[in-house]
Amino acid sequence: MVFVTTFTVSSVLAHSFWVNSFESFTHKPGHTTVSLGWGHVLPIDDILNSPNARIGIEEFFITSPNGKKTKLHIPDSKIEQPSQSSNDFDVFNAEIGLQKIATCAGKNIK
Repeated sequence: MVFVTTFTVSSVLAHSFWVNSFESFTHKPGHTTVSLGWGHVLPIDDILNSPNARIGIEEFFITSPNGKKTKLHIPDSKIEQPSQSSNDFDVFNAEIGLQKIATCAGKNIK
């Protein structure tokens, strides 16, 4: 499985962009979770729609071994305002593109 993204960047100060992918076979037949990383530190440092520096995703899809593309949900790049605020901190709703890709039992994946 290959994950592909294309993106645009706004107001970046040495931020990096990456795709996180984790396989699990705890529950058969297995699944993969993917999310998009943004910031300075792996696996998750900041949210994609951060007021500090945001990134806009134009395409996000997986490609099967036979070349079939399946589009994945594209996270919103609208800069997020705090959902809660206090004297000490703000809380932001996160956009990181987290998705689960599960193999269906009994299906032959090619």
